[in-house]
Amino acid sequence: MSKMVWMAGLMLMSGVALAEPERDVQQHADSFAENFRRVDTNHDGRLSMAEAEKNAPGLALRFAPIDANHDGLLSEQEIRDFVKTFVQQQRKKSAQRFKDADKDHSGALSREEARALPGLFARFDEMDTNRDGQLTLQEIGDYVRAQAGQRRQPQQRDKINY
Repeated sequence: MSKMVWMAGLMLMSGVALAEPERDVQQHADSFAENFRRVDTNHDGRLSMAEAEKNAPGLALRFAPIDANHDGLLSEQEIRDFVKTFVQQQRKKSAQRFKDADKDHSGALSREEARALPGLFARFDEMDTNRDGQLTLQEIGDYVRAQAGQRRQPQQRDKINY
């Protein structure tokens, strides 16, 4: 498990947070926990710092904040809780960024408004599926979910920076 996979997972989740329903948060946590089981090389159901450093350096960088009970080991539940909290925080931040960029309060972003969000602006035409010159949360969410569907193919995945 490489640093890139764990980091990409966190970055992807921040984009997914913008438009996916609450029920999908658990799916992302489950996927993250699946990666956890792969990193758990001694199969004891807990992840040590040594396992993280060897098999998931990106996770090792976040080990302390994930280790909620401070026992020096990560459980699947700690991973799930961390991911759920992270996604919820990113959802709030992303929604606020969208709202701040929506200067006319129309609930959609014009190309000009989208300039305030460079990662979104760079993909404006790709996301604007109905070609009306406006990006809605639905269109952004559809794009992010399509990217999430490619997460098992990192060379094809695209990252959104809001």
